[in-house]
Amino acid sequence: MACRPGLSGSGKEAPTLREAVARLVRQVGQSLVSWRSSGGAEGWWEPRSFTPQADQWAHRDLVIGLASIDRSIPIVSEEDDSTRKADCADRYG
Repeated sequence: MACRPGLSGSGKEAPTLREAVARLVRQVGQSLVSWRSSGGAEGWWEPRSFTPQADQWAHRDLVIGLASIDRSIPIVSEEDDSTRKADCADRYG
């Protein structure tokens, strides 16, 4: 698989978008495994589902990581509090 050239004069090649996203997902996955034993399984009940703390941590790391790869990547996440609407809760039960 070919890599894109890195910064001029750096001597390194930048990973492709696919490679960079795959690396990020692996890193967050490894973090999720470690969080299980360090309090990440704790969480809270919302009206109809349990939300572990680790879900919020993973969301945060994915959003930050994707933005560092390419800010134009759109992110849709059920963990994004800004997209939740309390008046729609009865639709998804």
